Amino acid sequence: MLADGLRQASERFGLSQRQIARQLGHKQPVMLSHWATGRVPIPVERVGELATALDLDQRGFLLAVLHQRHPTVDWEELEDVHTPAYHFVSELQNIAGMGVEDFSQGQLVVMREAAADRRADRRWLTVHEFAVMQLVRALRPGVKEIGLSPSDRAKIESVLS
Repeated sequence: MLADGLRQASERFGLSQRQIARQLGHKQPVMLSHWATGRVPIPVERVGELATALDLDQRGFLLAVLHQRHPTVDWEELEDVHTPAYHFVSELQNIAGMGVEDFSQGQLVVMREAAADRRADRRWLTVHEFAVMQLVRALRPGVKEIGLSPSDRAKIESVLS
């Protein structure tokens, strides 16, 4: 990408690579050649100035430089930082005070179930409803596995209506 940018800048402005290097303030103009051929890795801190001077797409050039320096890292994942999923995971981590990789198996099970349920708001308890459900579970320990009996439902309805 740098080699193409240097070639295009040279054609557009009629400058040699040496002249471009001097305009960028490089004491050793040969460094541009070394960077362009991949002989020497492009310093990440020079990406902005090079992209601006050569009219390169700064984001694309940065990704190319990062790939050059660390080819085993999937740098495209950084592009997902503006997606709702990224913000949701970030919010979950902030609420939990830990990374997603540290969530318990129980937390992951509940999140998967909630995500799979299109009407999770009908199924999951709010903080205010939780105390009521704890009371029901204490009075009827089997409610979690078998639900409420018709007579228990009738008793609750008669008391609360």
